[in-house]
Amino acid sequence: MKTCGLWCFKLFLYRNSVLYYNFSIASRNAFSSEFDHDSEEQTMEQDVKQHRATQRVLAVLEQLTAHPEGLTFTELCHALDAPKSSLSPILHTMAGSGFIALDEHGARYRVGIKTYVAGRAYDRTDSDMRLLREVVRGVVDACDETAQVGILDGASVLYILRIDSSQPVRLKSEVGTLPAYCTAIGKALLSEKARPDLEALLPQRFERFTDATLRSIDELEPELEAIRCTGFAYDRRETDDAITCVATPVHARGAVGYGLGVSVPAYRFTPEKELLIKQALSSARTELERALS
Repeated sequence: MKTCGLWCFKLFLYRNSVLYYNFSIASRNAFSSEFDHDSEEQTMEQDVKQHRATQRVLAVLEQLTAHPEGLTFTELCHALDAPKSSLSPILHTMAGSGFIALDEHGARYRVGIKTYVAGRAYDRTDSDMRLLREVVRGVVDACDETAQVGILDGASVLYILRIDSSQPVRLKSEVGTLPAYCTAIGKALLSEKARPDLEALLPQRFERFTDATLRSIDELEPELEAIRCTGFAYDRRETDDAITCVATPVHARGAVGYGLGVSVPAYRFTPEKELLIKQALSSARTELERALS
């Protein structure tokens, strides 16, 4: 998965930035016993610049992950608030290494094959992902609808896994992020947070995607209370007029670690389908929490 590739790439860059910093300290100590104050400040400034460059690389990947259709050079500069002269060599290096790629017209940058390969490696080695994939496949088989898994990433839900149904009309989405307040999985992940935590995390007024999107924390809180009571969260056409979603929080090692949800075209969301989905989610939640406790 491309998003998992982004996690792996972040970890790689973080580790290497730490190694760089430690090496620079060790080198100064090995070759000189005295450093004046100005020299040390200059070195620290260089370390900050190294960190800033790393953050810009990650920001490029995050933008391209959120825009699977790709972004032009100008759009990336605008999204990152970065000068063209600074971003151009970064994109050239990332494209040359295969972590991003230009489309067939040479106009838009997209996530590259190396990011996908890194994501597949993460998928193969992480025990949680292997378990989630197996259980989510069971949910899809039980209700024949698309199922997803997400985690909380700041104020957004980051979708890390999706398995499609066999239905000819089904959810068409990419692994990526959406605001947590308007998605079933996001609400499930927020369900155990206290009011002060919600206020620190979420915007004062919510961006609306449809007429059904909630407007504020005041409107969200009753839904979170219902999730705590019933174990189920809903997105009632709040991100897309044509889609309804049901989700459940999954506790992992003592806290809500994952949200597991099923997305259905609204016209197919009958009471019978809702019951079938809730039964599948309930069974999956029990299985996952037993394994992840």
